[in-house]
Amino acid sequence: MKWVAAFFVFTLPLVAQWECPLPKKCHCYNSSIDDSDLFKKCEKVIFVNTEFLYWKVEEGADDYAISMTKPPRNATTTLQAQGKYEKASFDWEPGFRFSFGYFNAPRYWEVRGQYTQLYAKGENSVDAPNAPLFLNGTFTQYLNSALTRAETKNQLHYHVADILIDRMFLPNPHLRMRVYAGITGGFFDQKWRIRYLDGINIETIMNEWKFNGAGFRAGISFDWFWTSDIYITGLVTFASLVGRYKNFSDINSSANTSGADDIGTPFKETTFKDTRLAFHPQFYLGPSYQRSFRCFRFELFAGYELNAWFNLVEIFRATQQSASLAKETLINDSVLGLHGLTIRLNLDF
Repeated sequence: MKWVAAFFVFTLPLVAQWECPLPKKCHCYNSSIDDSDLFKKCEKVIFVNTEFLYWKVEEGADDYAISMTKPPRNATTTLQAQGKYEKASFDWEPGFRFSFGYFNAPRYWEVRGQYTQLYAKGENSVDAPNAPLFLNGTFTQYLNSALTRAETKNQLHYHVADILIDRMFLPNPHLRMRVYAGITGGFFDQKWRIRYLDGINIETIMNEWKFNGAGFRAGISFDWFWTSDIYITGLVTFASLVGRYKNFSDINSSANTSGADDIGTPFKETTFKDTRLAFHPQFYLGPSYQRSFRCFRFELFAGYELNAWFNLVEIFRATQQSASLAKETLINDSVLGLHGLTIRLNLDF
């Protein structure tokens, strides 16, 4: 990304020499102040933003195994969990956000549409420690002997779209603020696969949840001019969505546990659906380089962004009993977090 930034910094002054109509002055323009139109607040513009995202997904309900660190009290006595929890994780992944809009000067309002996309994935594994230590699954095991290895694979499809209207405020020539309101939509699909191996057989656990919803978003952003075209840029928004939630889970094993089992029949196969609310706070902050020319204005921003989604990540587990007896529902839930670097290139025409 460094060569991209260098290209725009050194070539845009040359492009600015192109002939184009002089900007029209309006009541907010004061020629006696050098930076009185620092934010091009007196010109109607069409703008385009392209953002590169380098984010990591964080969740807290995805433990899949326990690796013992000390010998158990007794190998045959009923025990609770002992050792270190092994947790599934995601890798750092690239994504993008694209937006475009229109600024109506000098009435100080904007309308914009934007779309955010990220595909995140991750793989983890752990091998059994040496005897007399064991590797235990945190899901029910249907294998005939102790685990030799546990593996997990995670993937998340993340899509968010917004249509926003904002009102611009300029408390002084060095500060621009926008107050946002509009509609938003979220479309998510996460699949989590776990495999337990005992050296002969394999048990596979699948968990998947989906959410499609829409709602409202509101927030505020600011650009604070410091010096030499350098600004501090920040944004805070909050959204509440209502939508359809689906959760699927199953457990299959190649082991024959009683000599008469149908190996093709899952030990667990459940579906859960409801309509629910999801809440989404979003924050970013960082420096930006902004420069105005006669024909256009550009901005290069690089900062840290944090997104949190509540009431989406749920893992449905159950107690183990014969087919006719009750199965207690155990639900592990957590916040879906996405955070990392956001780099934005903005052009106003």
